[in-house]
Amino acid sequence: MKVAISCPTCRAEAGAGLEPGEIERHVFFTDVQTESLYQVACPRGHANWAVLENPKFEILFEHGCMALVEGYPREAVSSFAAALERFYEFFIEVVCAKLGVPVTALDASWKYIQLSERQLGAFYFCYLLLHKRPVAETFHKQLIGWTTQRNKAIHQGEIPPRGKAKEYGEWIFAAIATFLAELGGLDDPAIVAVFDQELARALAKVPAGSETSPITTITVMSLLGRQEGSFDERLERLERYVVNFHKGKAVLPFLD
Repeated sequence: MKVAISCPTCRAEAGAGLEPGEIERHVFFTDVQTESLYQVACPRGHANWAVLENPKFEILFEHGCMALVEGYPREAVSSFAAALERFYEFFIEVVCAKLGVPVTALDASWKYIQLSERQLGAFYFCYLLLHKRPVAETFHKQLIGWTTQRNKAIHQGEIPPRGKAKEYGEWIFAAIATFLAELGGLDDPAIVAVFDQELARALAKVPAGSETSPITTITVMSLLGRQEGSFDERLERLERYVVNFHKGKAVLPFLD
C-alpha cells in the first residue's frame, strides 16, 4: 500500500504563484509504514517531515481493502483482523481518556495485556464501564464465528473465497462504525485527545528545527477524510482508483 505525500513548503507556496497542477509534480508515493512519520525529500530541495494522521486501525483496514481488490483474500482477512484488534486498543484509549486515566498509567498497564484475548476482554469491560451494559451478544457470537474463519486463513493457510473475505471486511467496517458512534463521534473530546496524543508522539521524533505537516490519506473507512457511501460503494471507488493508478491516471489520495 502506498501513501501520497506532498511537500508542505510547496503547498504553502501554492498560493503564492505555483501554477495549477504544478503542486502534483512535488508529490511522491511511498510505502505505508508502522510509524506515522515520513521524511519528505522534495525535488525543489525542501527538507520536511509529514505526519500521517489516520489512526492505525484505519490504515490496516485499508491494507485489507487493497489486498481484496488486488486479488489476495487471505491477506485481506489478516489485515482486517489486525484492524479490528487495533480498534480495540483505540477504544480502550478513548474510554481511559473519558475516565481521566493518565496516559502514562495506560501505557504502563498495556504491557500486561499483550495477548489479543486479553485486549478483547479489556475492550468488553471498557465498553461495560462506559455504557453500563455489556456489548451486544449478537456482536460476540458473530465475532466467534468470524474468528474461526480468520484462524483458518491465518494459522492453517486456508485461502478464503473473495466474497467471504469481503463479507468479513464489511462486518468489521460496520462494527467499527457502530462502536465509534457509541463513543460519541469524531468530535468527542476524548477521541480528539487520543488523536492529539498520537500526533504528539510522532512529532516528538522530528528533529529540532524541522518543518512538519499533517497529512490525511483518503481510505475506504476514511474517518478523517471525505468519503461517503456504503462499504460496497467505497470499495468500488477504491477498485477504480487502483486501476487508474496502474494506468498512471490516479487522482492523488491525500488531503491538505
